[in-house]
Amino acid sequence: MRTDSCSVRRMLVAALLLPAMALGGCSTSRALRGALPGSEAPSVLGGVLPRMERLPYASMLLRANDRFEALLLLGHVGADGVQTWYGIDGLVVQLRDGRVIHTRGLLVDVHDSHAAGVLREMPEDCGAAGAQVSEWLHYTRLREHKDYFAEQRESIHCTRETVVTPAYSGPALRVEERIALHPHRERQARTRWFAEGSGQLLRLEYGEHPWYPQIALYLIKPVAPR
Repeated sequence: MRTDSCSVRRMLVAALLLPAMALGGCSTSRALRGALPGSEAPSVLGGVLPRMERLPYASMLLRANDRFEALLLLGHVGADGVQTWYGIDGLVVQLRDGRVIHTRGLLVDVHDSHAAGVLREMPEDCGAAGAQVSEWLHYTRLREHKDYFAEQRESIHCTRETVVTPAYSGPALRVEERIALHPHRERQARTRWFAEGSGQLLRLEYGEHPWYPQIALYLIKPVAPR
């Protein structure tokens, strides 16, 4: 379900003001919180996750550089497939094809990311299932940088595993990529989990890098099919 940014902001404020402590000790809250990485540390949103599932909006939990947690609601899906997610205090994250292409409000922001070159498919062996992973050469510019840098995939590995999240329980495809960010010499690991069959993005993690954002997104309520 889509809505405008003002409505999303109102819903975010209302959701975050829900009495989290009322659900903090219940088994549902613990199960939902336990499905997220780093669950040994109680999430400030753990108590409201069960209620968020009942909201009529797609929602995600955001971690950035392990500095904070934030809730994102889907505000818009463009004709080109770009998803725009909103959080409080002006936080914005845009996704396209399971990639972060724009952010606003993080410690390090992606100003713009776009693909160039020829699209090709890379079939990967995922046990009994196959994953079709698109290969592009991407160019990305951070908000603090004037010039674009090239993102080049150096390796990719796909496995099949069972995933239990607030949004999905069942077989998933785990796609791990090693990305070179030219001209920087250090590499970044990027991992995504997709629901087998539907291809719904369940989880996304960008590993640590000296100057590229470390981002993790965990789906709470899925995006409705178009």
